[in-house]
Order: sequence, then C-alpha cells, then structure tokens
Amino acid sequence: MTRAPAERSPLHQDPVAALPPVAERTGTYPGAVFFIIGINTKLRHLGDGATRECPRCHNTTQWLRMRSFRQLTLFFVIPVLRWRRRQYETCGICGAVIDV
Repeated sequence: MTRAPAERSPLHQDPVAALPPVAERTGTYPGAVFFIIGINTKLRHLGDGATRECPRCHNTTQWLRMRSFRQLTLFFVIPVLRWRRRQYETCGICGAVIDV
C-alpha cells in the first residue's frame, strides 16, 4: 500500500516556492526602504557687523555677520545633522573673512 503524501499546513510551506517566477514579479522587494541623502553648506546672514578697516583692501566699511554650517539632509529637504558651525564677519567690498 502506498500512502498519500501528507498535506502541509500553510505555515510550513516553502516561502520561495510561493513566489511567482521572476518575469511575473512587479515592483520592488516588499519592505524595501529607499533614502536619498545630501550634504551641503548653508550660509545664514545674521545682520550687520562692526564697522572696521579691512586688513586686505584697507577700506573702512560695514562688515556682514554670517554663520555657516555643514548639513546632512534627508531627501535634500529635512535637516538631520549639522556640524562645523562657524560664525564670522565678511568685508562687504573684497569678501575677506574674520572669525568672531
């Protein structure tokens, strides 16, 4: 007598055998995550700085107070991490920089 093969419950079936052939699959792997990140330098104008003589062009002028930092963004929009923060003043004529 031959015995009929026992049927397996759906919990014990091979998950790979349940997938359709590769040519019939559409989309990406279920559960896949896709991130786009970017790194850039941001400049922020903080207002007017002091009036002083520039060591480079020797003009007396109103300097601009600035802040710069490097930034890691998610999808180029959402800031995630900032580093290398720097605050300085720049000459309005030649662009010389002095750390504050």
